[in-house]
Amino acid sequence: MDKGKLLTSLVLSLAISAFAFPIYGQDYPCDSVTVHYDLNSSEICNYPPQSDLELFINAVKDAYADGRLREVGISGSSCLVGSSVYCAATALKRAEDLRDFIIKNAGIPSGLVKITHTGIDWSLLATLVENDPKVPERESILKAITDTPIWISDPNGKVVGGRKKSLMDIDDGHPFAYMREHLFHSMRYARAYLYAEDKAEEAPAPVIVEPEPVIEKPDTIVTAPDTVVVEKTDTIVKTVVDTVFAEPDTVMIVSGPAKKEMTWEGSKVWLKTNIPYWAVVVANLGIEFRLADHWSLDIPVMYSPYTVARDYIFRILAAQPSVRYWLKPDMKGHFFGIHATGGMFNISVNDTQRFQDVDGVWGGGIDYGYALKFSKHWGMEFNIGVGYLWTRYETFYNIDNGASYETGTYNYLGITRLGISMIYKL
Repeated sequence: MDKGKLLTSLVLSLAISAFAFPIYGQDYPCDSVTVHYDLNSSEICNYPPQSDLELFINAVKDAYADGRLREVGISGSSCLVGSSVYCAATALKRAEDLRDFIIKNAGIPSGLVKITHTGIDWSLLATLVENDPKVPERESILKAITDTPIWISDPNGKVVGGRKKSLMDIDDGHPFAYMREHLFHSMRYARAYLYAEDKAEEAPAPVIVEPEPVIEKPDTIVTAPDTVVVEKTDTIVKTVVDTVFAEPDTVMIVSGPAKKEMTWEGSKVWLKTNIPYWAVVVANLGIEFRLADHWSLDIPVMYSPYTVARDYIFRILAAQPSVRYWLKPDMKGHFFGIHATGGMFNISVNDTQRFQDVDGVWGGGIDYGYALKFSKHWGMEFNIGVGYLWTRYETFYNIDNGASYETGTYNYLGITRLGISMIYKL
């Protein structure tokens, strides 16, 4: 085997390692809470004692402990900043995060908490515009909200406009800019509704009437009567008053370290291992950090100190850090990345030659991949990358204490990452 083919085999081996709301009608909630968020945020930070969110969770706990809890409904909303797909995903993410937060902190089964509605709260926007006399072209804005369909399509079914576009076209976008600055923050929320049975009223205790004392008269024998138990017969009238649906005070939530149940979408760190590399007796472990929505840093490391046989030596230490951009903010599906490569090697695949690096192996490239979610914590990733690698190496006779007889350099352009990795999200 010539040196070029052998070094190509090394490069490919290194590449493998890196692959290291239904509507309730007249059934009104007995309590509710609204959580507001910053733009693009869905995280719930520490909330202060006796805040509305804490009081709501305590009410859920009490209802569950008393056997009165029927359901907690969750709705999520987003403003109009960003694409329609992104706004819908953000609203859903806020609802999911609030759901997980309530389940963890109230200690109730997940089946009792349901997401009932997510999306753009157009009714709220209309109310905000109507209540703010400073909105430019206010009547035109209200008419667009109430009269324009969310989507407008041509005869072929292609979307050519809609409600959001109509709002943005009014007065060259000045009203839309005003709403974005002054109103849209109120649309970025998630809201929870508590549905529970009323507490049962205790039956009145019976009233025991003691007998009047008996005054004996001469020559008259009077027998004291037995104790008489008289039940209170007042009619108990229970008046049912419909609960007035009122929005509670809101809890302002800002971005920061989340204190919530970790799920796939909410995880900040995940571990992975590249399955194919174990087949060539190379241990490997990767760690990936969520940097921001859509962005992550992946760092796989491979290490093999073993001499399997005299004619098969595969000792490597390498890493391939990669910065990735995910098309979805929940870190699943498609992603693209830029990676770097650095490592050392000492390998032989026959009984005549052994190759060892002099200055290491270095390079970089671009990669593409796809991640599948299996459960809350487990998943799998597939990725492939192409790029450039450079190394300077020595060639030794493959015998005990074999001498070096040649030094060379090698440049490689091709596949530099390839793998199938199991993922565990912390």
